[in-house]
Amino acid sequence: MDRKLFDTLFSKLLIVWPVSINTIFKYVSDSGGARIPELIRIHDELEEKFDNLIEIYGEDMNQVEWALVTVIHNVAKENSKVVLDKIVADEVYEVVLDNLNFTEEDTDF
Repeated sequence: MDRKLFDTLFSKLLIVWPVSINTIFKYVSDSGGARIPELIRIHDELEEKFDNLIEIYGEDMNQVEWALVTVIHNVAKENSKVVLDKIVADEVYEVVLDNLNFTEEDTDF
C-alpha cells in the first residue's frame, strides 16, 4: 500500500473515532497482553461505520483499520487515556506494511 493511499484512509478513520478514550480500566496479563473493556466497547460501537468504510474503500481500509486498532491497543496498555490525534501515523503505516509483509521500499513504485 502506498503512503498516499494510507494517509487518505487513515484520516478518514480518525474522523470516526472519539477524540479520546479512557483506558484506565484494563486487565494486563503476565505475558504482556491486555484486555481493555472501553476500547472493545468503542470498537464494537463503531463496527458498522468501519464496515461502511470498508465497503467504500475495500480491503485497504480494512488493513488500515486493523493497524490503527493495534496501535491504539498498544498505547492503551501503557496509558490511562488514548488521545487519537497523538497516534503517530508512521506507526500505523508500519503495522500495515508488516501485516502485508512489505517494507517501505516495496511501496516505491
